[in-house]
Amino acid sequence: MGTKILATRHATTAVRTALRLLGNPVLTRGNPLECHFRDIQCAPVHAPQEDTALLAIGTSALSAWASTADPDPTGAPDPTGTSATAGVSVTAGASAPTTTSGTSDPTEEPT
Repeated sequence: MGTKILATRHATTAVRTALRLLGNPVLTRGNPLECHFRDIQCAPVHAPQEDTALLAIGTSALSAWASTADPDPTGAPDPTGTSATAGVSVTAGASAPTTTSGTSDPTEEPT
């Protein structure tokens, strides 16, 4: 799908550029570039259309990313209690992190 979109965009740009450079005589019936111009005008209409193809590509890419991404991208501590950093530990069922000084305020200096 992506190759069809890319090819259509490039072909449209190439034919339109040639038409602009060569001017109105290109539109004369029988000129090969006129035939290409008519053909390329129909390319975006053929299935799959660009919006549908881009939606499918995006959905597929997000699906693939979601299956390989970190389940918790926020970096939150592990709720199982196996994670500990800089004197703050989290235990399962705890209401707030506890510092090594025993207080529940992590900003309080240990005594």
